[in-house]
Amino acid sequence: MRKTDELGDQHATPTELAWLAGFIDGEGSILLHKDVRKGRVDYRPRVSWANTDPAVIDHADTILRKLGIRALLYEQDRAEWKKIVLHAQLCRFAQIEVLLTALMPYLVGKRAKASLLLKWTRDRIARGKELVSDEKAYLEMRAMNTRGAVRDIEQDRASNPRMM
Repeated sequence: MRKTDELGDQHATPTELAWLAGFIDGEGSILLHKDVRKGRVDYRPRVSWANTDPAVIDHADTILRKLGIRALLYEQDRAEWKKIVLHAQLCRFAQIEVLLTALMPYLVGKRAKASLLLKWTRDRIARGKELVSDEKAYLEMRAMNTRGAVRDIEQDRASNPRMM
């Protein structure tokens, strides 16, 4: 894993952003987490991904750093006979906004989730806490994540002209 923040004045290229979007489409998760503790409800955005290949996680981390983003990186040793899984996640509103804005043109499978989370994150940054719309966004995201959820292909095509 890359230990330095020194990447000079580099910027992520469109090819790198497309690669990262494809990686997150396939190996990632975009969600709005609802946390209920001691009667208090809190909603937290999260973008995360995992892989067993350190080179893949390092490449994703390099692209993130070019965007000015530093992900939380950690390992999960599941069992002696299994490979170690490397995880990365973003939970900070501003970092999620930067990432999803950069990746939106390239996302396919998680485009609707990213769009909802990006809108929610921007609204939350602008207005602070507002549980009613938070719960609505959470339920909408949860419905998108339901196994066997029905997708509207025409709506997908309208929101992504490259599918035509």
